[in-house]
Amino acid sequence: MMLVLAAFGSAQRLMGIYQNDGSLQLLNDGRSVGLIRFWIFGSDWLPATPSAGMIGSNGSVTNTFDLNGTSINVQTTFSTTNGVTTITVNATPSATITTQSDNINFLLDPAYWTGSTATLNGTQRSLSGAAVPANDLLGVGSSFSFVRPDGVRINITNDTPQPFLYQDSRRYNIGYEFRYGIRSGIWPGGQTRTYTAKISFDAPIPIAPAGPMTIMPNNGWVGVAPTTTIEAGTALDWSIFLTGPSGNRGWLMSTTGGQFAFTTQPNVVQRFNGTNLSFDAAVPSKAEAPRIVNLMARMGYNSVRLHHVDARLNALWANDSTSIDNGQLDKFFYFLSLLKQRGFYVSLDLWSFRLPKDNEIYPGNLDQFNYKALLLVNSAVRNHWANFATQLLTRVNPYTGMAIKDDPSVAWLCLVNENDPVAFAPNKLRPDVLSQLQVANGGKAWDPTTDAGARDAAELAKGFQAWAVSVVRQTGAKQLITDANVGYLTATSALRGTQAVDYVDTHWYAPQPTYTNGEGQIPVRLENWSLLQRPYELGRVAGTRIAGKPFTLSEYSTVYPNQYRSELGLVIGTLASVQQWSGIWSFNFMDTDQDMKTAEPCDYIHLWKDPISLASERAAIALFSRSDLRTTDALNVVNLPSNQTGNFDMSMNPFARSGAFLRAFGISATSGSSNQTDPMNNGQIVRTDGQVAADFNNMKLCVSTQNTCGVIAWPDQQGTAGILTATARVSRATVWVSSVDRKPINQSRRMLLTHLTDVQNAGATYADPTRELMTNYGDLPHLAKDGDVEVTLRMPQTQGVRVFRLDMAGRRTQQVTITRTSTSISFRATMRNPATNSATFYYEIVR
Repeated sequence: MMLVLAAFGSAQRLMGIYQNDGSLQLLNDGRSVGLIRFWIFGSDWLPATPSAGMIGSNGSVTNTFDLNGTSINVQTTFSTTNGVTTITVNATPSATITTQSDNINFLLDPAYWTGSTATLNGTQRSLSGAAVPANDLLGVGSSFSFVRPDGVRINITNDTPQPFLYQDSRRYNIGYEFRYGIRSGIWPGGQTRTYTAKISFDAPIPIAPAGPMTIMPNNGWVGVAPTTTIEAGTALDWSIFLTGPSGNRGWLMSTTGGQFAFTTQPNVVQRFNGTNLSFDAAVPSKAEAPRIVNLMARMGYNSVRLHHVDARLNALWANDSTSIDNGQLDKFFYFLSLLKQRGFYVSLDLWSFRLPKDNEIYPGNLDQFNYKALLLVNSAVRNHWANFATQLLTRVNPYTGMAIKDDPSVAWLCLVNENDPVAFAPNKLRPDVLSQLQVANGGKAWDPTTDAGARDAAELAKGFQAWAVSVVRQTGAKQLITDANVGYLTATSALRGTQAVDYVDTHWYAPQPTYTNGEGQIPVRLENWSLLQRPYELGRVAGTRIAGKPFTLSEYSTVYPNQYRSELGLVIGTLASVQQWSGIWSFNFMDTDQDMKTAEPCDYIHLWKDPISLASERAAIALFSRSDLRTTDALNVVNLPSNQTGNFDMSMNPFARSGAFLRAFGISATSGSSNQTDPMNNGQIVRTDGQVAADFNNMKLCVSTQNTCGVIAWPDQQGTAGILTATARVSRATVWVSSVDRKPINQSRRMLLTHLTDVQNAGATYADPTRELMTNYGDLPHLAKDGDVEVTLRMPQTQGVRVFRLDMAGRRTQQVTITRTSTSISFRATMRNPATNSATFYYEIVR
C-alpha cells in the first residue's frame, strides 16, 4: 500500500517507511533523518522491546512489546487525508504494568535537525549545536513544529491537547526527542490506551511499508571494471614514498611528548600508516610474497601489521601447541626480509589465535575468552604464552641474520591481541575460570562490565602486563610494547595499568555489524550512518589516548555494506592528523596469499574485495603518513581519576562529543581538567588554521592543506577546500585532490583527483530502503552509485593542464574536456565513463 505524506520540498529526496515494529522512518536520499514510534519506558526507565510484527494491507502494523516479561499488544495505523497523516496507536498489556512514560516518540537526527527551531505550543526552543543544553520542556498542548534553517518543517497536531515533553537527548546519544500523548503510572492488564498524533510537512512524498530493495545495474548504478594490480609508474603508484631498508635509522622509541621517533633522530616525529595481513597472507608462500609487498608499496603504505601469525606458525602436527613449524617459519622469515628490504616497519602480536590443545595445560577446552582471562591469574597459561613468544623472538632469521628481538624493522609487539578485561564478562567464562578470577580479586564478584569491576580488572591486567613485558625484555627484545587494544569502554580504567607498556593501541569499527548466523554470514544488520553524522564516535576513539603515551589504531574499518565507507579515508586521515596519533592500520588487506589474483565480490571487511574502501585509503595515506595535514596544538588533557572511573564512555565528555576534529586530546589520572566544554557552534567545527571545517548538521567536511584538499558533501552542496571547489550532483560524494609529486598542489605537475560515492555488489538485497538489514550479499560485478561532481581547481598557471580518466589500475583511458581560465580549470567528474559505461574513481591532472 502506498500513502502520501505531506513532506519536504522537491529538492529533498524524502520518503517514509513504516516497518514491522510499528515505527515510521523518514529517509532523505536513503539517510534516516527521523524516527516516529510508540515507546514505553518501564518503572526502571528501561524501554520495552518491540517485536517484529505483521504489516497489514491497510496501513497498519500489529506487533507486541515486551516489558520485563509482560507482553503488550500494539496496533499502529497510518492514514493520510488532505496531506495530513494520522498515526493512531492502540496498546493493551496482557497484565498490569507500571510505566514511567508511554507515548508517541519523535526522534530527530541531530546531524540533520541541529540549528532548527522548535515551537512547542507557543514556546520556542532552539535545537542548539553548542553544548547539550538544559532546555527540556514539559507541558500540555496540541500544536508543535520543528523548522530547519532552510525552511524544512515538520508539524505535529492533535484535536485535543495532550501531555508532551521536548528533551535534548543527545546526552544519551539518541538525538532530539519529542514525546507526545504521555501517560504513566499503573496500567491495568486488558485496558487499551489510544495515542494519536497528526503530522504534516511541506510537500507530498511517498510513505509505504517496508519492502525489499535490490541493487541492480543501470538503475542508478554503474559497473566497476575489476583490477588485480596497480600499474607501476601510474598516478596510483605511490611506492616512491617508501625508502628502504627499514631499521637503518635505529630503533623506534617513544618520546616524552607521547610520539614515535627513531633513536638516531630523536626530535623527528614519525607517523606510520599501514594495513593488516591476516592468517595465510601474513605467512605467504615465497612465490607470492614479492607480489604482496609490491601491492602494499604501490598503495603508499609504510608499515604493516602481521595478524594471527601465531596460528600459522604453530606446528599443528605436534603434541603441544608451542612447537613452531620450521617450514612455516622459513616462509615467515623470508617475508620479513622482503618487507625490511623494501622499507616497511612491522607490527606483530605475540598471541592472537593460538590455543592450547584439550587438556594440554588446563583441564578441558579453552576458548579465546577463557584463555585470555586465565592469563591474568594462572601460571600454567602464562608459561604457555611465554614459551611460544620467547621462541618466536629468539630464533634467527637466516635471510637477515637477525632474530626478531634484534631487528629494528619489527618495531612493535602486542602482548595479546584484544586483551581487554571488559570483554571477560561473567557469562562468557567457564565457572572454574570465573572462580579463579574472583579469588584473585580478593573474593569479590567478578564483573568488569561495571565501573567498580573495571577498576578491579585493570589491577589484574596491570599485573599481567608487568610480568609479560619482563618476559619479553629478558629475551633482549627492544621493540615497543603494547597490550589491551579491544576498544574504548575501559580506556579510563587502563590508566591504572599502562605503566609497563610503551604506547596505547586500540581497535575501532564504526558501525559494527551484527550477525545472527556467524561473522560474515547473511543476514547482517548494520546501521547506515556516517562518522560525520555521529561526531561523538570520533571522540570515543580519540578518548582512548592516554596523555604522555604514543597512540595507535591497529585495526579500523567501516565495513561493507555501509553506504558511507568511502568517507573513511578522508575522515580517519583528518582525525589521526589533528589528534597527532602515531600510527593507523586499516583492516583487512588480505587473508590469504591468493587474494587479489582474481576479482571477488565485497564480503564484509576485505579491502581488496571492496574497490571503494581501497580507494578511500589514499586520502588517509596522503593526510596522515605523508603529513599533508600536520598540527602542533598542545594536547588538551581530560582528567579522569583512575580511583574513581573504571568503565566510562568518553562520548559523554563534552569536549569529546564534538571536538575531535578541533584539537588533540587525551586522558590522564593525574593532570588535566575535568571541566571540559563542548566547542561545537551550531553544529559546526572550524580549526583556527583553516585546515579543517566540519558541518555536522549537513554531514559535510572540508579539509584544506598545501598538498591535499578534500570535500565530503550531499548533492547540491558546494564545498570549498583550499584550491578545490566541488559541488556534488545526483549522489553524496567524497572528493579530494592530492599532489603525486608531493609539491604544493598549485605548483604540482602531477595530481590525483578521486571521486567516490558508494559501491555494492550486483544483486545485493536489503529488507527495505533503510539498508540496515542485508539479506543477500550479491555478486560481481561491483556497482558504483552514479554520481556527478562539478570540480574547479584554482592554480596560477593553467596553460598546458590536461585531465585524464584512469582505470582501477591507474592507466589513462580518456582525456577529459576542461574549461580553462587564467587562474582555474573546471571539469565534470562523472562516475559513469560515457565511452565505456563503467565507473571512474580516479582522474590524473598533469601540466
